[in-house]
Amino acid sequence: MAEKTCIYCGGQVDENGYCLSCKLSQDFLRKAGNTSLYYYNIGLDRARMGHLTGARESLVMSLRYNKTNIDARNLLGLICYQMGDTVEAIRHWVMSVNYRPEANAAVRYLKELREKPKTIEKENDAARTFNIALDHAKRKEFDLAVIQLKKCLSENKRFLQAYLLMALIEIECKKPGTAKKYIARVISVDRNNPTALHFLRELGTSADAINRMAEDGQEEDSEALFNYYGMELRPGERPARKIFPEKKEGRRNLQRDNRKEQNLTRFSNIYMLVGIIIGAAVFFFLLAPEIRQKADTKQQTMETNYNETLASKNSEIESLTQAVTTLSEQNQAFASSTDAMQGTIDDLTGEVESLKQSIANGTAVVTSQSESTAEDTDADEETNEAANRNNANVEGISQDEIQNMIQSE
Repeated sequence: MAEKTCIYCGGQVDENGYCLSCKLSQDFLRKAGNTSLYYYNIGLDRARMGHLTGARESLVMSLRYNKTNIDARNLLGLICYQMGDTVEAIRHWVMSVNYRPEANAAVRYLKELREKPKTIEKENDAARTFNIALDHAKRKEFDLAVIQLKKCLSENKRFLQAYLLMALIEIECKKPGTAKKYIARVISVDRNNPTALHFLRELGTSADAINRMAEDGQEEDSEALFNYYGMELRPGERPARKIFPEKKEGRRNLQRDNRKEQNLTRFSNIYMLVGIIIGAAVFFFLLAPEIRQKADTKQQTMETNYNETLASKNSEIESLTQAVTTLSEQNQAFASSTDAMQGTIDDLTGEVESLKQSIANGTAVVTSQSESTAEDTDADEETNEAANRNNANVEGISQDEIQNMIQSE
């Protein structure tokens, strides 16, 4: 009985189906390989119809399940080269040659690139120029960005990212006609480029106009994608399946594939619409009542809290109002007592003034009386002196005469 070898590393496989070297299950590896082929076929169909972005995504998924899928890696390199990403294309082809050094179309692709060193140098310069233009665009320096992008496109006419950035700048500068020209160049290479389609929808372009734009710009035959860039398929050096349809079928096959893709898109939209309707029904009948109940409960709680807070604030307002009223009454009473006291003070002041006036008048009377008494005293003293003088001078005068003299005096 022949020994089984691992389909991944070539090591010996035990009776349970596990590799003794990498410890992987052979059933698992076969399923992963079939999944990788499934995504490779999807990418192949998309590449036939010119949907390079979608094809690139499918091929990346294919390599995620089986990184040694040479056909998928070589096709991914061709698509990257077609979209202007030469560095990424070279990376995939080098990895492909490392996995399979012989009977591999990637060997010829790399050889033809090495024979064109100036082309690679120009594309590297284009990448650097694009980065400079991107920095200018981020700073809103659109004039400088346009200059760098034109230089970039002169060095690499397949650089789709440069066309898209140029279209975005033209849209920002209110030049939709010029922007559509750059977008048409992108769609002629990548029919379903999501960024280009988004720009066209923003510019108000209809779906039919987009399809016509893609068909008008599409290559006359699919193999021209290889022939134009020196990557044509040669006898004995082709993948497991041809990457593009035969030249004799031409645009007819491309249009048929386009209609097929449109039908698939239409049915996908219908399924999506049905799913949205079902989801809306589930939400309306199952989730909406519960959400509504929670909202009502939350609203009632908020209303209760608001009423309690309002009542508390009203009570505080009433107490403050009552305090203000009490203080106003006390202020009025104090003002009244102040007025009364002021009146009393005025009365007392008047009485004091009257008393002062009375006292002043009484002193004058007493003074006059004192003066009169002094005058009387002086008169009596003079009278007595005169009498004494008379008595001294008139000794011998009778008593009656003396009495008469006193009376006359």
